Formats: sequence, C-alpha cells, structure tokens
Amino acid sequence: MHRMEMGLHPHLDDTIGRKTALSLERALGIRVRALRQVKVLTLDGFDRRQAEQLLKEGVLHDPVMQNASLEPLPQTPFVADWFVEVGFRPGVTDNEGRTARDTAALFLRLPKENRFIYTAVQYRIQNEPGNELTRPDVERLTRDLLCNELIQQFAVKSHEEWRAKPGFPAKAAKVTGVASDEVAVIALSGMDDAALMDFSRENTLALNLEEMHAIKAQYARPEVRDERLRHGLPAEPTDAEVEMLAQTWSEHCKHKIFAARIAYENRETGHKEDIDSLYKSCIQDATATIRKRLGERDF
Repeated sequence: MHRMEMGLHPHLDDTIGRKTALSLERALGIRVRALRQVKVLTLDGFDRRQAEQLLKEGVLHDPVMQNASLEPLPQTPFVADWFVEVGFRPGVTDNEGRTARDTAALFLRLPKENRFIYTAVQYRIQNEPGNELTRPDVERLTRDLLCNELIQQFAVKSHEEWRAKPGFPAKAAKVTGVASDEVAVIALSGMDDAALMDFSRENTLALNLEEMHAIKAQYARPEVRDERLRHGLPAEPTDAEVEMLAQTWSEHCKHKIFAARIAYENRETGHKEDIDSLYKSCIQDATATIRKRLGERDF
C-alpha cells in the first residue's frame, strides 16, 4: 500500500482549515493559532511505479493548487504541535475513494477488481500561545467535532512523535471479518437501563434508552411471545431483528431530528412557537401546498 498526501501550496490560504479552527472556538471554546488540512489517499493494489505515475500526471490532485507526495508533506507554512488523521471505519461506503479508484484504474488502463483507494483527512494544529493543548484536549475536540466515531476512526500524533517518525502508517479500511450465518438471541428482558445502553453502544445501534425500552416492551407482550413461539421463533429478539430495527430507526432512515418536536425562538422578533416535526411542516408541507394550488391539475 502507498499513501498520497495532498495539501494546498504554502502561500495559499486554507479557508476550510480556518473554518474548522473557527468551529472549534465557537462550538467547543478551544482556540488554536493555526489549522491546515491535508487530504490523504491510501492506494491498495497499486505498485510504486503506478502510484508515482498518478502523482506525476496529477491524476488525483490539482497541481495548480496542491502539493502532493507519497511521503509526508513538509510542515509549511507553520510547524504543527498536533496531528490528527480521520478516516472511515471498515465497511463504511467511501464514495470519494471509489471515484478516485475508478479514475486511477481508467488512467492506468487497469481493471478495477482488487484495487482500492481509501480517503482520510489530516488536521495539522498549532497551539495558541498560553492555551497549549494536551492529548486529552486533542482527543476531545476530535471526538466532538472532527470525527463521527459511528462511521469514522482517528489517530493522533504529537509534534515529538511526528519528529521521531513522520506520518501515519498506510492503513486500509477493509473489512477482514469472516462471514457467519450464526444468529444470536438477545435476552433484552433481563437487561436493566445500563445494560440496554451498553448493548446499544457496543453494537453501534445508535439507539437511545427510550428506543431500547420500546423494543424490550414489544417483545415482552404476551401476544407477541405466543405468536413467535407458534412460528418456532424464540421469545426474545435475534441480533438480526435488533439490527434491522436500529437501521430502520436511524437518523438516516427515519429523520428523527426532522420529526422531533422543536421549541423555536426568533431572538430578533421575540416570536416563539413549538414545531411538531419539521419534516411535516416544511418538507412535506411544501409538496402539499403545491398540490393544493394545482387543484384539478394535480399530477
């Protein structure tokens, strides 16, 4: 595997990096002196000569705007105190990486099979004098702002660690597990609140306590248990069933934030109102309004 790092030329302003630094201050109250972002591509299934050809021809980066290298980029225009690299977890769809792989394979006239490119973002952070960040500080700001640990993972290096060994190791976000058709029965009925939340976290269900209780209560209903037993199913849910519920109730599928009850306040006018589902009142309502205006011409 080979890593390709791409960053703006030192004389160019990193507006995205500045916005990230501003977000750190506004959201977390953490001030940094400077922050720049570096795009990282991990090439898996390409040999060194092919990687160098992609680099030389500027296939995966913009030579006018960016420096690119198969080695860690120099620390310019400032020396960083901390380095954070954020990439996808194995199995998470990386559309940008897939497009880069397709582009590289097309340029090199290679088949796409068994060739992969994984994307990551590297943050180079310089401390604000008098407000030096510690490792716990950096890990906290990464978890709270830079990294969604549900789908991403991260690594941190200090200035001293980077100086001793520059860069991060090439790492493929590839699923390496073994396929299994084993189905586990989850004994939700015996779980207290703490156990329910531990199960949700450990299995990345992203379900809150209220939702876990709803699932537990459904399977505890006598009529549900009786019907399951008649069909040869265990009284308790299987891991596949719980996973299906978690995906169906996820933010992506159910839009829980859009569907929530929101206390809205316009601080300029003082107007206040309770909105019962932005999805119904804004998104669906726009369609309903158009259909009403169309009347008999509603298609």
